[in-house]
Amino acid sequence: MTERCLACLALLLASAVLVTSEVTIYATPTLTGAAAASATAASRQLTPPAIPPDLPKTVAYSFGEGVPVGASTTVPSNFWGWSIELSVASQILGNSPGTLQNSLLNYLSNYQARARKGTVIRIGGNSQDQAEYRPAQPVPIITNGTAQSSSSLQTPYLTMGPSLFDTMLNMTQLVQTQWIFGLNFADPANTTNPTIIATALEASLGDNLLAFQVGNEPDLYSQNGKRPVNYTIPEYIVDFGEEIELLNGTTAPTTITQVNKFTGPSVCCDWTMTDILANGYLAAYSTSLASVSVQHYPDNNCVAVGKSEGTAVVPQNVLQNYLNHTGATYLLDQYNTVVPVVQALSKPFHMLETNTASCGGFPGISDAFASALWAVDYALQMATRNFTLALFHVGGSAVVYNPFTPPPTDAQYLGWTTGPLYYAGLAVTEALGSSSASQVLDLSSTIDDVQPAYIIYEAGMPARAVLINYVTDNSGASDYTASLTISGVGDQINVKYLSAASSTAFENITWASQSYDSYDGTAQGNVSVTTAPCTNGICTVTAPAPSVAVCFFSDAILADSTPTETANFGSGTANSTTLAPAALASSNGMGGRLQPIGSSDRKSDAAKSIGNSRTLTILLCFSLFLLL
Repeated sequence: MTERCLACLALLLASAVLVTSEVTIYATPTLTGAAAASATAASRQLTPPAIPPDLPKTVAYSFGEGVPVGASTTVPSNFWGWSIELSVASQILGNSPGTLQNSLLNYLSNYQARARKGTVIRIGGNSQDQAEYRPAQPVPIITNGTAQSSSSLQTPYLTMGPSLFDTMLNMTQLVQTQWIFGLNFADPANTTNPTIIATALEASLGDNLLAFQVGNEPDLYSQNGKRPVNYTIPEYIVDFGEEIELLNGTTAPTTITQVNKFTGPSVCCDWTMTDILANGYLAAYSTSLASVSVQHYPDNNCVAVGKSEGTAVVPQNVLQNYLNHTGATYLLDQYNTVVPVVQALSKPFHMLETNTASCGGFPGISDAFASALWAVDYALQMATRNFTLALFHVGGSAVVYNPFTPPPTDAQYLGWTTGPLYYAGLAVTEALGSSSASQVLDLSSTIDDVQPAYIIYEAGMPARAVLINYVTDNSGASDYTASLTISGVGDQINVKYLSAASSTAFENITWASQSYDSYDGTAQGNVSVTTAPCTNGICTVTAPAPSVAVCFFSDAILADSTPTETANFGSGTANSTTLAPAALASSNGMGGRLQPIGSSDRKSDAAKSIGNSRTLTILLCFSLFLLL
């Protein structure tokens, strides 16, 4: 009998160890991944630019009542959003309506809690023009010829099913996401595919669908074989009009119900918006457009990844372009005469896709703190120039500019990677506040190209300021002090910092001292808010080198941008209420329903796993007892 009891006790102890190992599979990965990441980082480490001579140690700005001339129109609180390449959408969103990616929900929830409204996500990119809709397809996306997990640098032919749209809807129900979707415009003779996509999308998403994008970078169609070599702007405008007529039901029986939900022209490169307007684009289609959109990157890495011929860009040689104010402003000069025309028609102007460099970004820049500094400046500059939406692109696992990247499908743990752009978006979102009534003004001059600043007004009063220091200098000698004269200010203001040790740092990037490099999109550490003293209405704020300082001029203004509560969806996949439990068994590369998966109720999965294991052990012990 003693031997039998000892055998059972051994089995129980073994089961306890087994259960513990099952649960801790989902703990934060900190061992093998860190060493590999360090080796990779070392191979792409760049050297920060030299410290400019004669940098000013102090700057002074004065903010009074009344919005100054030159300030922007009001900016939506969810101004910063994401553009996700269609070919990798199911990897990022979830592989079925009932298995959403919890980590992505956490990432989006962090933004929603600050903006007080859901993030705008555009699904599209090059792969939208190689997509076909299959109403009977049971899974969201199937790629043919190129595996989804390999890279988004390729644009595979793919098919999508209605479960993609249901996945998008379920995400909206959890974090209020709003959507823009890119339709296939590659073959104007195909009158069926875009129509059934649009009809199914509208039926699924309803008012959560902001717009259909008709054509992705049509100015490049002649280069990639989608149109004749001599394809012109007038020909494009005719094609666009025929597509609108098709979708609105003029030439097809299956139609959408809202006839003004389109965005375009979404040009990037070879055509200018000025020429497109001059050819009558807005005059012809303004009543059909929900917004006017463009797409633009400051540079490209296409030669290095085999997408173009020529000489590859050396990242070290262009790093400086991302570490000065001119690098963020010159990109937008081409739209100075366009935006007023668009505004006169009461249409919003959107940057539908952008990032540090097309074709996946530059290693050492796009995945380093430099990209966060640049993106804050670039985004606020877009807001200043009256853009009302800025969407930063997200691609596959080979892309270095991603704000967040899911693990490979065969990973042994559920670990997402957080990129610098994610932190930049948090800073910009808090700087804009949650009122959707902020107005932004660029305070910079030509003498402070590495020390730009912005002021944000609300209700006619100065509310927040943003101070950027592009310089890398850990000695403190390149820190600068800003003296802010603020109408009606108290005896102190609050400051949050976007920080890293260097502009070329890959790790230890923080926003308000919090890190999101936590494998599941949740904040790690305590929020740090610094107070800056004010005397006789003059407040003194330090801008360390390098950093972004976001200044909040009162406690109420700080509270307006601060999350009161952020939903935590755990890790793994989130269980949707719209699917039967049997359909919620998703492998995530972990073996399907035989493995415990994360859910919005993390305790339930763990408890069931432990309970089931112990029950099985007790039954085994009882069986052994009878046999012995």
